[in-house]
Amino acid sequence: MGEYAAMTTASALLVTLFLGGWSLPFAGLDRPAATIGMGIAHIGIFLAKMLLVEFMIMWVRWTLPRFRYDQLMDLGWRSIHSIGVA
Repeated sequence: MGEYAAMTTASALLVTLFLGGWSLPFAGLDRPAATIGMGIAHIGIFLAKMLLVEFMIMWVRWTLPRFRYDQLMDLGWRSIHSIGVA
């Protein structure tokens, strides 16, 4: 659960700092909310951007292979032997 909480926090920070937060550059959604409906739209935009970032993080994690510790140690020993250090 802590890993997912950290991922959600990181995606919220990424959306806020780099993806424009709640704003969209079209349809007048780049101005502060004047009505309740616009405020809800801004929250929805922010959550949609967050979900997109979280999906991308999960997609990369699920796509790339993860090595076990013994496989990493074997890989390290093979690379040392191949360059002639040991």
